[in-house]
Amino acid sequence: MLEKIKQIFTKRWEILYTTQNQNEYFQIIGKLSDNHIVHKTTFDVSAINPGRGMGRAQRTYTILVRVEEVYKATQIINERRH
Repeated sequence: MLEKIKQIFTKRWEILYTTQNQNEYFQIIGKLSDNHIVHKTTFDVSAINPGRGMGRAQRTYTILVRVEEVYKATQIINERRH
């Protein structure tokens, strides 16, 4: 049991893809999910023209995968749809 808990907290993740395009983000995670690639996402929000009233927010999505799945995930997101 202790070994399983240790594995959960020591798994290493690597950035696979970063985008500010929401459609692109959903396409990528869709491909990963369809191919059973475990992934997680972080995102940052920054304001554009914050000094001009209601500044537009820009969201940057960062998709991470386990280190051992980077190669497979890269192949999946780069393959063309037929």
